Amino acid sequence: MAEFIDNLKRNASNRPKRKATLLSHLKSHLGGTLSESELASKFELLRTRTGLVIDAKGAVTYPVF
Repeated sequence: MAEFIDNLKRNASNRPKRKATLLSHLKSHLGGTLSESELASKFELLRTRTGLVIDAKGAVTYPVF
């Protein structure tokens, strides 16, 4: 997870803008074999560790890293 977060920090101009895209990137980074519940759990871990915010329309707002 730390490697994924570091990648988000390094590529500020190329971060996923939508929750669905971020989930896709996360799943791919973790090997692509996660169930939906495992992916949701990893996503919540990512949200709590980074402080990113998802609005009602699914847009992702990143904190200042």
